[in-house]
Amino acid sequence: MVVACSSAPQWEKSGASDTQVSEDMQQCRVKTGLTPEPRVGSLAPSGTGTPAMDRAEGRDAREAVLFDKCMQDRGYRAKR
Repeated sequence: MVVACSSAPQWEKSGASDTQVSEDMQQCRVKTGLTPEPRVGSLAPSGTGTPAMDRAEGRDAREAVLFDKCMQDRGYRAKR
């Protein structure tokens, strides 16, 4: 899997304690993890992995977008 050069953003919200930020991040992770995974077709045969990897990377990208939206909906902004 190819990982982007940038790291995950740090989240900030005026008045939020470190504990609150951590709790909100965990709640968004849970919410994102519960997002249904599309199951289209079958997995690629062992050894090739390309279609399955493409689906996994696409799912990871969608989950990252949903996580970011969840945090933004809670009033946070990313500082990169």
